[in-house]
Amino acid sequence: MVKIKQIREALKSNPNVTIVGKPKIKNDLKEEKYLGGIGPSYSFTAYSEFYTIAPKNGLYTLTELQSFASNLFPEMDQRFFDNFRLYRGWSGKRLRRDLYLATLSFNEKIGEEKRVTQRSINLDDKRLLKDVDGFENGRREIKVEETIPYEKTLYLWVYPDERLARDVLERDVGVAIPWRTVQKYRRMRK
Repeated sequence: MVKIKQIREALKSNPNVTIVGKPKIKNDLKEEKYLGGIGPSYSFTAYSEFYTIAPKNGLYTLTELQSFASNLFPEMDQRFFDNFRLYRGWSGKRLRRDLYLATLSFNEKIGEEKRVTQRSINLDDKRLLKDVDGFENGRREIKVEETIPYEKTLYLWVYPDERLARDVLERDVGVAIPWRTVQKYRRMRK
C-alpha cells in the first residue's frame, strides 16, 4: 500500500501539476453511524482526501490527458484508475459529447476492526435436521470472527486545465464536462 503522505509530496513537487483549490476532507471516524455499527465487512474508508489537479499548461486531447494522468505516479500502486472518456449520446434531440474526467485513488491501511458475531439458530421441526450436521436438539451455535481493515484514501480528479477546473468547482457540476466547453477553454489558452 502507498503512503498518502508520499502522494501529497509528489503532487506538490511536480512542476507539471497544478493543485486547484484546497483538498476536501471527509473524516468518517467522526460519524457515530460508522463506529460501532454494522458496516461493510470487506474494508472501511475511514478518512478521505479529494484533490483537484490539472496539467500546468493545459492539455485538450484525450491522448494527451490520458498520458498525463497515467504517468503521474507510475511507480506507485493505485487502487483505482478511471480513464478519461469521451461519451457520445443524445440529450433530447441533440447529439451531445461529454468528457468524463480521470480519477485516481490510493489507499493506505491505518488500522483494523476485529468483529466477533455470535449466532444461535433454533429450529422447532427436528425432522428437517435429519441429514444436517452441527445441530444438537434443534440448536446450532455459530461464532464468526472477521478483521476489517480501516483505510484512508486519497482521490485525484484530473481536469484539462486549471481555469476550467476552478470554474467547474465553483458550479459543482460533477465529473462530466461538455466537450465543447473543453474546446472553448483550449481556444482561450491560445
